Formats: sequence, C-alpha cells, structure tokens
Amino acid sequence: MISKLSFEDDVMAVRTAFVTKSESEQNEYILDFLNSQRLLTKIVYNVKHRTTCSQCWYFCTGVSSSRFQRLKSDFLEGRRSGISNRKGAKSFGAVALEAIDWLDRFANACGDRPPDETANRRVLPACYNKLTLYNAYKDEKEKLVEPYVTYAHFVDLWKKQCPHITISKNTKFTKCGICTLIKEARYTTKDIDLRKQLAELIILHNDQQMKERKKYYKHKHKAKENPSKYCSLILDGMDQHKTCIPHVLIDSKNVPSHFFKTHITGVMSHGDESSFHFIDCHEWGHDSNLTVTLLIKSLAKVAKDGILPQVLYLQMDNCWRENKNQYVLALCSLLVKLNIVRKR
Repeated sequence: MISKLSFEDDVMAVRTAFVTKSESEQNEYILDFLNSQRLLTKIVYNVKHRTTCSQCWYFCTGVSSSRFQRLKSDFLEGRRSGISNRKGAKSFGAVALEAIDWLDRFANACGDRPPDETANRRVLPACYNKLTLYNAYKDEKEKLVEPYVTYAHFVDLWKKQCPHITISKNTKFTKCGICTLIKEARYTTKDIDLRKQLAELIILHNDQQMKERKKYYKHKHKAKENPSKYCSLILDGMDQHKTCIPHVLIDSKNVPSHFFKTHITGVMSHGDESSFHFIDCHEWGHDSNLTVTLLIKSLAKVAKDGILPQVLYLQMDNCWRENKNQYVLALCSLLVKLNIVRKR
C-alpha cells in the first residue's frame, strides 16, 4: 500500500524538477512526453511510475492545462523543439488574416461612418450580431471550399484586431420591414428546417443590400474622380418631428397639437462635394411634385454654365409616393430625351 507521505514526496520531487527548468526546457519536457505517447491510442499519465488522471498530472508537474493543450496541438503539427518561435508581436496565419480582411470588407460595404468620429470607424446596423456575421463569413468560405477560423477565434480577432468595427445597440432610423418580418418568424418557430430557410433568406437580403450600397459608393467615387463626366446626387428628407416648433420637454395628450411644421430636404453632390438644403412649411404635398421640383433646383445648382455632366446618378429612398413612381422616371427620361444628360 502506497503511503500518503511517499506520494507527497514524489509530487514535490516532480514539481521541483519541472519548475526549476527554463521555459524552453519545460516545453522540451512536455514535447518529449508526448513523443513517448505517440504510438498509444490514449495518453497515459504517470507520476513516478504511478498512473494518474490528466488533471492530477497537470497539478503534479505544475503545468497548466491550456499550455499542455497548446503544446499538444503544436506537436501534432510537427513541433519537436522546446524553443518558442514567437518573437515580439504575435503573428497571424493566412486563415486568420483572411478573416480580418473579410470583416474589414464587410464593414466598409455595409457599415456607416459616424461623421463626428475617426475616419476608420464603422458602425454596423443593429439587425446584425456577431453570430450572424460569423455564419455569413463561414458560408462564404464553405462555398469557396476554403478553410475558416472558429467562432471563438473570429470573435477574438474582431476584439483585438478590429476594435473600430462595432454593432449599433439600437437604431435611430426606421427598421427594415423585411428584416423585422424574418426575425419575428425565426423567433416564433421551432421548425429547424424553416429556421435554416429563414437564415438563408436574411443572408440573401443582406447580400442584396450590400450590393446596392456598393453600387452607390461606386457611383460616388466615379463622380469624385471625374466630376466633368459624372454627377452623383443623393436626396433625403429629415424626420419632421425634430423640426416642429416650439419644442416642449413633455408632450401632453390633453393639449391640442398646434406646432408649426417644417420639412427639410438635404441634397449632396459628390462630384463637386457641395451640399445644400430646401425648407418647406407643408405648403405643398409631399409627393412626386415636391421631389421633381427639388431635383430640378438641385440640377440647376450643380450645373456649370448651364451644362450638366453626361451621366447622372440619383440616390433616393425606395418610396413609391415621393420617389419611385412614373413622374420621377418621366423626368429622368425627359432629361435624356432632351440631351441634357446621356445616361441616368
């Protein structure tokens, strides 16, 4: 029968022999141990010829389980030397670098840059989370039959290498109706197949949204690089509730609403990097008439000596009442028909 005292002496001897070694010698000791076990189907842990469990072996030698597993992974990849190849800053493998590049490209295509913060800051919409982004990254790599990092590694790379990319906790703008419907359907169903279909649908929807945004940025850069040939305009109206006067701290239901309503429409011209606004007090209806009037006034402002660039790009909300209707399209066709622009 093994006495408790003799076992404690053995543990102390093993621990002392291990901790007095240098880091490279400790690594060499663990790698040699793994090499001695390479022909076995299961690792056998021994302390002075006594078989123990893995946790006991870690405790006796004084090595952490994470360090042992890391060296075990390196051993399986062919490492046999205890000398570390780490020199200063941590280097990343090709798969990790591709994950960082994918996240940067996704954020540049789908994220927004806050105007009051640094230029490289990107804020993704609140409809995303880290898991949905990882699944999109994983699906893309699987389609290309390329290796990809794990979810934990993906999140760690995001935290340490891409801190400038964040997800908005809430959105100040109206939520996308399609995203809302898909999310509600996913939360209310227990059907696994249906949840997979909905997940694929949201990826398809996000991909379409990203392509639209990329198209807009492409037109924006073309107008900046060659403003004499391309004109890129973006028109959008401000939330009317923020411009009503007077401003009150607390709205009361018992007091009738007699606020003076104003509406502001902003226009940006990317070619000459100019911006201007139009204000109306609801003397006109907010329909295609207002859109056509503001569009003509905007073109008059950006025209140089009464001449517009050959190509006109318009970016407006997908609203049938104000923008996406036959009257606005008729104006665009008329501009081409009269040779004011060649393409719109």
